[in-house]
Amino acid sequence: MVATRAAYIFSTSISLLLLIPVALAKDHHTHGTSYLERGSSVFIEDDTTTNTTTILASPNGLFACGFYKVATNAFVFSIWFHGSSAKTIAWTANRDAPVNGRGSRLTFRKDGSMALLNYDGTAAWSTSTTATRASRAELLDSGSLIIVDPDGRSLWTSFDSQTDTLLPSQPMTRNIKLVSASARGLLYSGFYTLYFDSDNELRLIYNGPDISSIYWPAPFNQPWVNGRTTYNSSRYAVLEQTGKFVASDNFTFDASDLGDQVMRRLTLDFDGNLRLYSLDATSSDWSVSWTAFRRVCDIHGLCGKNSICKYRPKLECSCLEGFEVVDTSDWSKGRTPNVNKTANWDNRRRHKANSTATQDFSFKKLAETDFYGYDSNYVQQVSILQCRRMCWTMLIAKLLLTVREKARVIQRSTFLTARALHILPTTFI
Repeated sequence: MVATRAAYIFSTSISLLLLIPVALAKDHHTHGTSYLERGSSVFIEDDTTTNTTTILASPNGLFACGFYKVATNAFVFSIWFHGSSAKTIAWTANRDAPVNGRGSRLTFRKDGSMALLNYDGTAAWSTSTTATRASRAELLDSGSLIIVDPDGRSLWTSFDSQTDTLLPSQPMTRNIKLVSASARGLLYSGFYTLYFDSDNELRLIYNGPDISSIYWPAPFNQPWVNGRTTYNSSRYAVLEQTGKFVASDNFTFDASDLGDQVMRRLTLDFDGNLRLYSLDATSSDWSVSWTAFRRVCDIHGLCGKNSICKYRPKLECSCLEGFEVVDTSDWSKGRTPNVNKTANWDNRRRHKANSTATQDFSFKKLAETDFYGYDSNYVQQVSILQCRRMCWTMLIAKLLLTVREKARVIQRSTFLTARALHILPTTFI
């Protein structure tokens, strides 16, 4: 039983970014070289028509790094898959702080650190290699950008500071987290994180504006029910070249196209689903070869507040009765009430609490529908009338009452996404 016309607004502001790799002006090196020497600088050239010119290229030609144009006069320093048709990004230094397209530069400073400097000289990103014997930067065949000393010993690697993608042979440890993008085609950090929890288990968590909740593996199961163990404290995982993933908590999976000679990436996508992608050598496009969720409605926050996630047969987000979508281009921003509370709401609320009238609100039964969120109260053996009165005595903006089959009432302070339990997807999402 859900009290409708709840007055709660959920919205976020996200700037749209179009990802386009662009050419660079060269300073002390040629385009596409295999290394960058200490003391070199590369300035952004914003008026080029060439989209794939790079600073560094891996010897095998599979990876490149340079500047990506993400908006008008805005750039990030990234590593991307050179062989993919979309030049898919594998790593970004400054995903949440793009630099200006005029006067900004990547510099390998004489103090041994590499830094991305904005037009005014402020550092948007830098490595922790100051006062070292740093000699040069290289892009390896594995897709790792490294800084080495004159003897070839690694002092810093991009593998230790990932964004949303894990590459084959790249270790995932207790200090590494994958953070999703904020929306399709946007680089900014989103709400989903893959990480090793303090109990040594690999988890997915939704860190939304109003709530944080673990949604994978099944949070209400004991670890052994999910096939995990918490006794191995090494907190280590790796995606092997063959497409096999193994983790210290006993979690493992195989790519559907298991085998060598396939370019792969494990990405935490903007929708909170963890997917393994394989690159088709002929079309240069990606295909999904494993996914953590087939039923994506199990992912928290996917459709935003005051909504229902269904499959018809594909994923569909819809509004609860009494709400309207905030942004039709981004359902994760949730729904807002399509009516306003009047100034004398509190007086009418107190009056309604002692009556059975339903002039100001209605109740709608949502069969086989589940909401997630914080349970601020739990009451058993109540009638429908008592349930309604409990609603009327609370501010609807912060209340959700769910009546179960045994006349139980769960009171929630946050009105989050619902999922239809009886409708399952028919496609591999």
